[in-house]
Amino acid sequence: MHWHSRISVFPNGQVRNKKLLTSQPPLRVGRATSILGAAPTPFDKNMHKIYNQLMKTISNFIKVLFALCSIFLTFSCASSKNLHPALSPVYVTNTKKVNLLPPTDASISIDSVYSLTMSFGKDSFSVLAYAQLDNTGITMTLLNDFGTDMGVMIYNGESVIFDSPLLPDNLKPEYIICDIQNIYYDLEKLQANYKKVGLSFEETESDSGKIRVLKNGSKVIEEIVFEGNTVKLKNLLRGYEYILVQAE
Repeated sequence: MHWHSRISVFPNGQVRNKKLLTSQPPLRVGRATSILGAAPTPFDKNMHKIYNQLMKTISNFIKVLFALCSIFLTFSCASSKNLHPALSPVYVTNTKKVNLLPPTDASISIDSVYSLTMSFGKDSFSVLAYAQLDNTGITMTLLNDFGTDMGVMIYNGESVIFDSPLLPDNLKPEYIICDIQNIYYDLEKLQANYKKVGLSFEETESDSGKIRVLKNGSKVIEEIVFEGNTVKLKNLLRGYEYILVQAE
């Protein structure tokens, strides 16, 4: 039960303040308590202090949470991309290595979609590949049948960015770039690059297209066959193969 005051004003100007015992608690307005504007009680002041401390704690927690999320995303992005700022030479044989050619040595420009089948020993997979090649660099985006991004490789002459869960972790992207250059780069530039390390690079015409062959003496290291809109690259030394079929 609670006591309430009721003020009555009569026609003759007389004012009476009568206390009534009711079951309703006093009305609380804002942080102050009472129906007549009484000052906040010690209990109210203490609750307000606790409330402010709680809000400050929540605010600090949110800041820390956002900081942790930022750190996590930074490390995730860094680990998911294989960045090669300093290009590694490509070991064509176990003892002979060459450097990648600059993008300006490309003999053609490409902006096409291909069906790409890659085989490494007993393992193989097929994807769609959107390839862009010109005198500024090479970009290849791997896509599944639904068009979902399955990896990307970018070469600009100074570095390689490579990110794909499909290819072996120990496969260096420079080796893929080297094969792409063997397919599409200028013949004379390729011959001069391989001649530096005692290797030969030949191109011959065939009934259905042309054939490029990389040799160490008389031993064939890599063979590339062009037939219409299909390119077949086979590395006999390392035991892998690419088949590129250009979309109509």
